[in-house]
Amino acid sequence: MHMRTELWSIVGWGMVGALLWAGHAGAQGLPGCLRELGACTASLGTCQKDLATCQAEPTVIFPGDGVNGPQLSYTDNGDGTFTDKNTLLMWQKEFPVPGNYSWTNAPGGTALNGSIVTSLFELINNRCEEATSVGCTSDAQCAGVGGTGKCGLAGHRDWRLPNIRELQSLADYSRASPASNVPGANTPTHLWSGTTVASDATLAWVVAFQSGGVTVFSKDTALNVRTVRGPD
Repeated sequence: MHMRTELWSIVGWGMVGALLWAGHAGAQGLPGCLRELGACTASLGTCQKDLATCQAEPTVIFPGDGVNGPQLSYTDNGDGTFTDKNTLLMWQKEFPVPGNYSWTNAPGGTALNGSIVTSLFELINNRCEEATSVGCTSDAQCAGVGGTGKCGLAGHRDWRLPNIRELQSLADYSRASPASNVPGANTPTHLWSGTTVASDATLAWVVAFQSGGVTVFSKDTALNVRTVRGPD
């Protein structure tokens, strides 16, 4: 009987020891858990910061038509450009002089290599602003040459042709001749888009700002251009 009691005592203490060991091992693992919790907390802080940044980003809204939908609204940037408050696109304010530029350099051509590229883009992207005879790739090259000291229109060198949907977003269908009310030039003219007609690559889409209608022209035709950049 005495031996049996001692045996159970040994077994009992063994179980208690095992539990104590397990508890000790768990306690040893606890700091690791706490460290991971700290990492998770830090990650949460980062996520919250990113979320705040995301929420602060401006929202691009497809504009209305001048009659229905969001109000057409623009900011004159005071530097030869304006920004559409809906699409956040930045537009060239005045049409370059002389105007009228061809999409391609030859009748029946399809490539964007006409005077839009060789004259207009060269002038608007690669010249010191208000000193159009001086080529540049940075503002530093325009220091001391007069004008604004900026390379490219308003200091930007990524001006491009708008696609047809971007261009048509400037149409105000509550108006006619011109069907537009953007800051700056609003002559009722045909403006090139950068969108080729799918069924005939010698043609490109055009917005006629007399009425806001969309049509097509042969790419070797000389038409006016309003370049665009962004949205940033």
